[in-house]
Parts: sequence; C-alpha cells; structure tokens
Amino acid sequence: MTEPDTTLAAGPMSQPIELAEEQRAPLRIARRWARFITQAAAVWSGLFLLLLLDLGVRNPGELDRWTRAQPIVMLAGVLCVAAGLPAAVLLFSYARNLGAFFVRGEPALARSFRRLRHFFVLCTCLAAITALLDFVAAWSSL
Repeated sequence: MTEPDTTLAAGPMSQPIELAEEQRAPLRIARRWARFITQAAAVWSGLFLLLLLDLGVRNPGELDRWTRAQPIVMLAGVLCVAAGLPAAVLLFSYARNLGAFFVRGEPALARSFRRLRHFFVLCTCLAAITALLDFVAAWSSL
C-alpha cells in the first residue's frame, strides 16, 4: 500500500515568517500596551460593577429612579461593561499569542492577529450600538 501525498492535500507549503529585530520591536510594544489596556479595562469594569452593586444594595430606590429617568444611559453603561469584558479577554489573548510567537513561532502570530480582528469587530459593534442609543436618547428628548 502506498502512502498518500500529503503535500497536495494540504496545499502549497508556505515558508515560516522570519521577522527582523526592528520588525519585532513594534510587536513587543504592542504586546505591552495590549496587556496594560486589558488590565485597565478589567479594573474599570470591576469598579463600575461595584458602583452599581453598591448603589443597588444601599439605595435601590435611587438606582430605580436613575434607571427610569435615564434608561438609555443606564443601558449604554451596562452594555459597555457587558461587551467590555469580552473585548478585554480578546485583547489579552492577542497579547498572550504575541508572547507565544516570540517563543514558539508563526502559528501564534496568526492566532494573535485573528484575536485582534475579533477585538476590533466587537468594538465597532459596541460603538455602533452606543451611537444608536445616543441618537435614540437625543431624539426622545426633543
């Protein structure tokens, strides 16, 4: 029995990406910034959730009044936290895969940029929904 030719089934083999040190330096800086932004987003989301929990526990009537007075603003804030946490996870995954690229090589770089693309898609959707909510709030105040 003959062995199947795996080079034809898998398609043409591409050469591994070799980056010079001056090409790697911006990726290292991007990794540091991504980790910083991830940590800042996690802290901000945690503080916002603590604020809502504190307001709901200590003064539920005020939270109810605030929600009834400005439901769009409250919805936008909750939406930012709800979408901000997955965005932070995607950005952290980008930074982690960039670090793995420096250790293991090319497949981690492709995963890294895929996570970055997903991060931008999520942030774009969040920005569009927030802009739509702002438009609804402005329209309803007319």
